[in-house]
Amino acid sequence: MRAGDTIYIPKVPTSVMVDGTVYNATAVAYKPGKPGGWYLGQAGGPSNTAYKKGIFVIRADGSVAGAAGGLFSGGVETAELRPGDMAVVPEKAFNANSRWKRILEGSQVAYAVGIAIEVARTF
Repeated sequence: MRAGDTIYIPKVPTSVMVDGTVYNATAVAYKPGKPGGWYLGQAGGPSNTAYKKGIFVIRADGSVAGAAGGLFSGGVETAELRPGDMAVVPEKAFNANSRWKRILEGSQVAYAVGIAIEVARTF
């Protein structure tokens, strides 16, 4: 270190975001050892229009886990979430064609990633 140097220490996230088709999308204070289902319950749980098999997690480092078979084979509900993670509950796509369904799911992922980036920028 020399005179004039600065040290930047980033803030450590203290919450887990729950977003999407839940009754109360919110940030929940991180509790060590709690599974994803507990965080979903704190947000009121998935609503009637939620696509429960498509629930996924955007990790604090930007990686995405879950959906298509579930996170760690037990699904997001049994996976342990970490500070800064965001659980996303997509909405059921109505029975249109598969192209529209892919567009809708892609837009939901893009929205969730955008929110995660914005939350990370505030820390």
